[in-house]
Order: sequence, then C-alpha cells, then structure tokens
Amino acid sequence: MTGLFVDPNERALREAAALGRLEGEGAGGGGEGGGDGGGGGGGRRDGDGSRTDAADAAALRRGLEPARLELLERADWVRYSLAGNLADFACPSADGRVLAGRALRYHGNQPLCYGRHPCEHVAFVGCHDNETVFDQVATRLPLRASADDRARACRLAASLSLLSIGVPFLHAGDDLLRSKSLDRDSYDSGDWFNAVDWTGALGNGFGRGLPPAAKNAGAWPAKRRLLRDAARVAPTPAMRRRAASYVRALLRARYSSPLFRMADAAHVCAQLRFLNTGPEQMPGAIVMVLSSAPVPTGGAGGGEGGGTHDGRYASVVCVFNARPEPYEFSFPGDNEQGGGGGEQGGGGKGGSGALALHPALEDLRGLQGDDRDEAVEGCYAEGRRLVVAARTAAVFVEEWAR
Repeated sequence: MTGLFVDPNERALREAAALGRLEGEGAGGGGEGGGDGGGGGGGRRDGDGSRTDAADAAALRRGLEPARLELLERADWVRYSLAGNLADFACPSADGRVLAGRALRYHGNQPLCYGRHPCEHVAFVGCHDNETVFDQVATRLPLRASADDRARACRLAASLSLLSIGVPFLHAGDDLLRSKSLDRDSYDSGDWFNAVDWTGALGNGFGRGLPPAAKNAGAWPAKRRLLRDAARVAPTPAMRRRAASYVRALLRARYSSPLFRMADAAHVCAQLRFLNTGPEQMPGAIVMVLSSAPVPTGGAGGGEGGGTHDGRYASVVCVFNARPEPYEFSFPGDNEQGGGGGEQGGGGKGGSGALALHPALEDLRGLQGDDRDEAVEGCYAEGRRLVVAARTAAVFVEEWAR
C-alpha cells in the first residue's frame, strides 16, 4: 500500500506526500506502512537488514521483547492502512496507547498517516515498478514453504487492498499469482519477463529465467536458488484459478456494502474499529469491524445523526489471518469487551446478533474437484465464534434483526 500515481518527474509532489503536505488535497496516495507491513519488509532496520539498537532499546523500555514489538508494530501499520491512512483515525497501538494515525512514526520521524479524506488513499501491496506480490512472497517465505502456502499468502496480500477503506489497486495479474521471475524492475525487460498469461495455460511466469542484471545482479545468488526450484515453488493452474475466483469473491463482498466505501473520514473514525489489538493481542491476526449507522428516520441514505447506513448488513467483520494455522476469534456482544486491547465489542446496533460467512465466499465452499478451495472451506462462523483458515482473509456479515 505504497506510492503515488503521478508523473515520475513530479518530484515535488512526491516529497510533499511523504511529508504529509498533500493532506486534504484529494490527490491519491498511500501510506508506506501498509505495503511494508503487509509485504513483510521495511522499517526499523539498518541498511544491512539488521534491527537497530535504538529500536531494541525502545521495545525493552515498553516491557516487550523487541521481535514481538516489531511484529505488532507492523500489524498496526496494516490496521491504519486498512482504515484509509487517515491522520485522525485512532486505534489501540502495539504498546497499548490509543493513538491517532498522525501520532505514529514510520522510518524515523515520518508520520505513518497523513490523509484527511478516504479518497486520498490508494491501497496496494504490489505495483508495476517493483516485484509482483508473488515474487515478494517467494523471497520472503522460507524456501521450504509449499506452493499452496505461497498462493495463500498472495491471496491474503490482495485482500489487504480489496477490503481497505479508500481506493483499492491490484497490479495486473496479481489475481492470477503473476510472476516476473523475481525481476524487481522490469521496465526495460521486454515481454519475456513482463508478459501476462490471462488463460492460465502457460504458467504464472516464475522460472522464465534469471532476471536482467541491471537491477537484480546483487541478489542473483539468492534468486538462482529459488528459480532452480521453480517446479515446486510455482503455483499449479488450479491454484491460479482458485486465486482468481477468491479475488472476484472479495470484490463482490466489497461492493455488497457501502461500509467499505465510506467517503467521509468522520464516518470511518466512528464506524470502523479493530479488535485483537494492543500488547496482548494474538500476533498475525487482524480483526476489522465495520458497523452501519442506524436506519435513518427519513428513509434511505445516511444514518440517524449522520454516518453511512448499510441497508442490508448491520455490521461487516473482516478477519485477516497471516498465521500458519487457523485462527479462532469469539466476536463480542454489544456489552462485552473485545479481545486483546479492551475495545468495546458488538456490531451494528439493531443487528441480528448472528454472524455468517459472506455469501460471495460461501459460494466458493461448494466447489468440487480442482476448484475446491480448502482455504475458504476452513472459514466459517458458529454464532459469534469465527474461524479463519491459515494465511487467509474472510468476510463475515451480520444482517439486521427482522
């Protein structure tokens, strides 16, 4: 979830975005933290990739192991990005403090969030001038990781964009697990590395060859090791089809509710919250709750006293599970406390009280043969108990009481 879609020569505009000077200007951009947190890189490291002494000391002062604090901080980067990179959005942070996005720091003294309007946030993990999401995952997961693990991680990365407040963006072919054979900058690499096979008949591109030296030579030894194992690392055609179907299901889920598309920052701040936060959270799991404003007395449109009203769902719950095993979460009732950070629980007032897997994802659970999606089959709700499969995101909904 990084970058600005502007002419590359407009350096002044890019620098202004980095310093937060585009706040309120309506220009589409994205906080760097979401991409680094979602992609597993960046932040809190020296040039050689090692952790900084200052970062470790700060963690110990807060009573947390440095490695755990780093993991929890990266989860916070993702949370604030999911909330639209809004400067005023507040959430319990890794050390337990409730902080607005503008108060968090990223890469030194740079504010993590600077947006004033949701439309200013372009949410993406991979883009055209970097490695594809599949290639990022290939280099960051252990070499022993299976092709299915890698495919699931790519799908999870896509969900961070597709279910985010703001403007979601997918790099061409990410839904098909596209690879550029680990080329980190393919601007001058030609069709051999840049081609996208939309039919799925020719593979995803991983293992087409060692990427050109200009931008890749320094990492050739590591890339050679991965590319030699292409037959095991690359996804099967069935995995690619399932990934594309999953992305389409998430798109249907997004457009089934106006809560994903709230245009007013005040509505986002009032109607979006996270459970499983703070220092006692379960690492690797993010629970995002979108609550509808009450039914307006004047009919369709905004909610009572302002806010965004969803005529179908009282609440929508998105669970992002980056853990290598299933994640279970008991969604609290209206008068109960949420998990990990002491957040107030419950969904939209007037809801039925029961949660169910979103119909778009439920449709994938009945597929057979090669199209059978075990990741989605591992996601379900029992009352207010939610279960999400390993390295998977799921959307649950609570309808209005009848």
